[in-house]
Amino acid sequence: MTRIKQLRQVAAQQLHGQGQPAGRRLDALDEEQALTPGEAAAPAEAPAVNAVNAPAAMEGEMAASAEAGVPGAAGGSSGLVMGGVALGAIGLAAVAASGGSGAKSGDLKPPAAELPKPEIPRPLPEPPKPDDGKPLQPEVPKPEDGQKPPPEIPKPDVELLKPEQPGKPETPQTPVNPNPDKPTTPEPEEPTIPTPQRPPAPTVALAVDSGRSASDRYTNQADVQVSGLLPGATWKYSVDGGITWREGGIEGKILAGEFPPGDGERSVSVVQINSAGMSSNLSVLDFHLDTTAPQTGFIVLLPEGYSEEQSGTFEAKGVTATLLNFADFVNSNLPLQWSLGPVDYGKWEEMTHDSVDFSQYVSPEVDKAYLLFRIADLAGNFSSGRGVEFYGLAKFAPPPIPRVEIVMDSGTSTDDRVTNDATLRVNGLVTGMTWKYSLDNGVTWKTGGADHQIAASEFGGIPGLKNVQVVQVNASNKESAAAHFDFTLQPDDITGVPGAANFNPTVFTGTSGMDKLKVNTADGKKLSIVGYDKSQGDVIDLSAVLAIPNGANVSEYIRTMGAGSSNSGYQFSVNLTGNPAADSKDFLVVDLGSYAAQPQVTILYNGGQTVI
Repeated sequence: MTRIKQLRQVAAQQLHGQGQPAGRRLDALDEEQALTPGEAAAPAEAPAVNAVNAPAAMEGEMAASAEAGVPGAAGGSSGLVMGGVALGAIGLAAVAASGGSGAKSGDLKPPAAELPKPEIPRPLPEPPKPDDGKPLQPEVPKPEDGQKPPPEIPKPDVELLKPEQPGKPETPQTPVNPNPDKPTTPEPEEPTIPTPQRPPAPTVALAVDSGRSASDRYTNQADVQVSGLLPGATWKYSVDGGITWREGGIEGKILAGEFPPGDGERSVSVVQINSAGMSSNLSVLDFHLDTTAPQTGFIVLLPEGYSEEQSGTFEAKGVTATLLNFADFVNSNLPLQWSLGPVDYGKWEEMTHDSVDFSQYVSPEVDKAYLLFRIADLAGNFSSGRGVEFYGLAKFAPPPIPRVEIVMDSGTSTDDRVTNDATLRVNGLVTGMTWKYSLDNGVTWKTGGADHQIAASEFGGIPGLKNVQVVQVNASNKESAAAHFDFTLQPDDITGVPGAANFNPTVFTGTSGMDKLKVNTADGKKLSIVGYDKSQGDVIDLSAVLAIPNGANVSEYIRTMGAGSSNSGYQFSVNLTGNPAADSKDFLVVDLGSYAAQPQVTILYNGGQTVI
């Protein structure tokens, strides 16, 4: 047995030299093998045995032991058999490691147990360079050959904080809601109890500032209005400089009766107290109370058209009056006002100089009136009115503005101001007054007639937008404002009907409205006009056959012929060339039939119009 143990040790040393981790299995065999008392006394000296010949030597010893009757050598001891088998396996592994030399044919060679490969340590990452902006990591020592690598340091679950960079402010991190589906409810702050504060001072003003200015604090009414009061607050006031105080009402008013009687300077102080019992600063209002009306004084008036002051009732000769002692009122610093008419509906105006023009107040309906004057003091009190009475003012009244309308609105509606008859009617004229009208925006004016109409012929035969202005004039030559009236003129175009033979004339028949009788080259040399009416604005349009150069004498082209044949009342001829030597047979003859002798006829030609 001693030799067997020696062989085990030799085999284990050789296997360990080859890098195989066999030490654990040999130690386990030593523990499992039970030593007998006889083996414990065997000498420890044993010659070294070659690891290659170890299996053969072991077989010889086992055979010798069996022959000597050692227990367990031939199967009597299971422990010895297990040890032999294990030792045989170790020997086979040693023989295989040395190339298999010395093995006998037929020997049992159990498969060698596959030993685990040693774990190769992984290379550690290269430490960062000093200039890459990252902090240097401590160098980890490399394991020496044959030693186990150091255990790998686990990485932390959270990212290490990077060093702060200079010059960049730290960005606050927004807390992350772990449950985004459920909104984060901020914790309620503890309520703060506000510190009681003094209420604001109330606003105090006159209810009616009747003076010349709305802020001069002159008044003839002492009522005072208090505002700016807080809800739930109370207020009190004093009219004797704070000696006594009175509680204010919910309406916020201090009535005039609360002040001492009479006129003069007045003062009131007001304070409000909030619900916490704190008082505001005082609000003080000082004002002047005057309830006494002034005296009118002596008035020296010179009416227009008179050389001395008039008294009683007299006839008006104009609408201007001069106040001779106006300077006295200016020096008294009391405003002077004037009015015309009965006092109950008169309108008062302040005098800014020594004369007044009351033409804006006179009316055709009022022929007698009063010219009154009064004084107003600084608090708005007025004296009684004083003045003169006169009659004959109606003739000085500004005339009312007249009204203009179309006599026959032939358009699609009665008020579209589109017509083929330009006759206009003027309404709103006062008896005894005259009127005038302008067709060129006020450049020239014509006097209107007693029929109160403007003839259609005044607008010519050119269609389009027309404008008229009408003014009414009274007996004193005062004019009303101008009435403006616009309308659109659309005359009826009338074409002629040629006769059955060449010597028969082309006939043009007019209408009851404005007509444009259009003559063409195919109408021949003789025309017959039926129903021509210049008052309706009828015109004879020759622009297609007659061209008169600028500056030429129209009479060289158009000549009146007076009365025509027994069937004609009036005729005129047209020299289409304007050549005096032209044959009269080439002239165009226009017959107006039974038209009155020496009428006015409006003729349109290429470039203008003329009236013959």
